[in-house]
Order: sequence, then structure tokens, then C-alpha cells
Amino acid sequence: MAASGMATLFFAGQPAAGELEFTPSIAVSQSYTDNIDLESDETKESSLVTEIKPSIRQRSLSARSQSALDTALTFRHQTSGDEEGWGVDLTLTGLGRIEAIEELLFIDGYASVSQQVLDNDQAATTGNQETVQVYAISPALKNRLGGYADMETRYILSQVLIGGDDDATSDATIHVGRVALDSGRRFARVKGGLLGAAGLEDRSDVDDVTRATGGFAAEYAFARSFSLIVGAGYEHFDDGDSDNSFDGPTYMAGFRARPGPRTELKFTYGRRDDTYNADAQFRYDIGPRTTFTAIYAETLGTSQGRLSGNLFEIDVDRDSGDFIDSPTGFDFNPRPNSFDIDDETTRIKSLKVRIDGQRGRNTFRLTGSAAREEIENSGDKEDILSTSASFARLLTPDLSANGVIAFERIEFADGQDDREFTMSAGMSYNLYTNMQATLAYSFRNQNSNEETSEFTENRLTVGLRTSF
Repeated sequence: MAASGMATLFFAGQPAAGELEFTPSIAVSQSYTDNIDLESDETKESSLVTEIKPSIRQRSLSARSQSALDTALTFRHQTSGDEEGWGVDLTLTGLGRIEAIEELLFIDGYASVSQQVLDNDQAATTGNQETVQVYAISPALKNRLGGYADMETRYILSQVLIGGDDDATSDATIHVGRVALDSGRRFARVKGGLLGAAGLEDRSDVDDVTRATGGFAAEYAFARSFSLIVGAGYEHFDDGDSDNSFDGPTYMAGFRARPGPRTELKFTYGRRDDTYNADAQFRYDIGPRTTFTAIYAETLGTSQGRLSGNLFEIDVDRDSGDFIDSPTGFDFNPRPNSFDIDDETTRIKSLKVRIDGQRGRNTFRLTGSAAREEIENSGDKEDILSTSASFARLLTPDLSANGVIAFERIEFADGQDDREFTMSAGMSYNLYTNMQATLAYSFRNQNSNEETSEFTENRLTVGLRTSF
């Protein structure tokens, strides 16, 4: 079911009118891999992979409309493997907003098309990927009640389409209605509001999901550095399984602390989704260009609902112009978590940390995450632990180098334990102002207590990209 909020930082900080960016490009690459299907050493095959990738990047901003689009077609040819021959994949991320009636009627639209491996126990190869499409449109009426309150009435229609020949995962049409009343500018020390939302997740092959919430939340600033947060309400959830369905009260309390100009912590704890859980966000600016971020969250839902809700959190970074997740500032990922895309109702607990930094010609990023998914009706648990470090350096005005080291461990409910190590390094050279040549090497190794899930791959890629 769609998230309760909408992205609010859309093109934050940009001028009010008259901006347009439209950049078509094409990239051509040739790769050699010694294990095209990520099979065990006894059955692996080598392959040459040719890719031709035309793409478009578009950003526009006018007085009453904004839009952003990244889309690409990848034409791929393999000389061997399960996907031998030609194939084509589409990727797309887009959003737009129109102020149809000034200061009254707004229409938002979102789209995402990506290639995903639906089951974690399958190797992340082209042959195991399916096309996942998510589309949404959302008209909204907004009213300002003097300076006392702002009211929004919104309808959200989402369509989630999950590829695959065996229909293992349902498609879904999701309807959500929301009414929100937030405190206006006259309330300096108190921020709060009322929210009512109801939704239907109409799934093609399994029972539908209905969900409704209502309540209030308020934040009172005792001082510039400390605020108290409280909230209460009522909720309903029904996915067709009586063991998962519930009705009951919700409540929470917490605080927001800003002990200094470089530090902010928000923490809440209470009862939501028929259990007690916590939510926390922490940010610390280590230096002018180095930031530490940590986020902890617990959610109940379905894969279709999370895919839809994830789409409504995208925004555009005001500095880079790239798509980001607006609540966290992290890069937008069309897959909201690393667990299976299926028809189960699950609870997910996740902790994500990230350090971003820049020192002269060097940029770096350190990430880590720990997450657990528990299936509601069976209690089966799956744990994922991952970490990565990336580094880039501008060697000359036209030559740069980069590298990534990553580790991921997945412990499945049936006892399977996969551990994957990835390393890559590459260089990029600007032949002309609009043309770059690239060279990259990557190494992947997965160890597992299931022998058939172990593999090693070496891949070398050369490429050329030009923009127009």
C-alpha cells in the first residue's frame, strides 16, 4: 500500500521557473566474463557480452510544473549462457507535478521500470531477472485555512506489474485515499496534524489487502535544540489471513534533538502495526563535506505495497540532479529492500548507516546495513547483512579512477547461508568534452553451505559513452 506521505523536497532550492535539461546519450561496451550464469566451477561458461545502451536524462522546472526522467534501453548480445543471443531491457525512473489550478489542484505522477531478481536464492544474472513496473498518479486538493492550518485531500492510484512466466508473484492495483490537516504558520512552537487514510491493495492471484489508519501527531519545541513528539490513533489491517489481521489503537512518543548545528537525532517508540516498535534517524556532519547518517525502521506490509510506497518517496537532489530517496537523502533504489519480491505479508526491521565524504580530488562512501524479514503467518526469518566501501579520485582533469569493495551475507529460513564478496576497479578518460572511455574489472565470489550456490566470476569491460 502506498506510503502515507509524499515527497516534499521536489527540486528544493531550484529557481521558480524556466529551467530545462535534455541530454540524450549512447554507450557501447564489450565485456568478457568467465562465468556468465554464475554457476559452480564445474558447469560455468565463459562469454562475450556486447551492450548498446541509448539513454535520455531530462529535467524541467517552470512556474507550475516540474518533471524529471531517466530512461535507457539496453540491447545485449551474449555468445553463450542461458540468455545466449540478443535481448533487450528497459529501465526508467520518472516523476512529474502539475499545478492544474493555482494553489488548489495538484496532479503528481511517478513511474519506475527496473530489472530485478525476485528470489534471493537465485544468482543475480540477466537470465534470472524479471521486469518490475510501478506506475502511479495522484491528484490532490490543497487548502490553506488562514494561517492556522493546511488541508490536503489526496487520491493515489498505483499499478504494480511483476514479470515472470509462472505468475509466482501477483500484480496489484492499489487505491489509497488520504485526508491530512496540518498546523499552519501561526503555530511557531507546535507542529502537528490529523491524518486519515484508507486503502485497498487488489492483488491478481491472492487475497486483497485492506488497510486504514487515523490519528494525530504533534511536535512541541521546548527549545531550538529539543522537541517532544507524541501521537495516537487507530488502525485496521486485513490481508485475508485471520492470523495476520488486526484492529487496534496506535500510540507513540519520542523526541527530536539538535544539540549542535551539525547534529540531529529523531527517535520515536510506541505501538504500531499490532506490535511495539521503534523508528530513529540520526545525522552528524563530521566536516563540511563529510556526513554520517543512520536510519532504523520497522514496517509491516507486502512487496507490492512497499514497491508502491517507495515510488512516492523519490525526489531530485538539488546539487547533482540525481534521483534520491527524500526521507533519507540516499540514492533512489527501485527495490526498497533486498528481500524476495513475493506475495507474503512480512515485518521488516532494518538499520542503514552511511558515511559520505569528499577531500580534494577524492570522494568516498562507506555503507552498512542489517535487516531481518519475518513472514507473518509462518514466522520464518531471513537475515541480510551487507557493507561496502567505494572510492573515486580525479587523477588529472580528464582521467579518474574508482574502486568498490562489498560484502553481503544472507541467512535463509531453510538454513542456507550465502556469503558474497565483490571487488571492482575502473578508470574513465574524457576523450572529448562529451565523450568518455572506460575500463573496468570486477571479481565476485560466493561461498555457501549449499554447494550448488557457490560461484566465482571475473569480468573485464571496456566501454565508450557519448552525450549529445
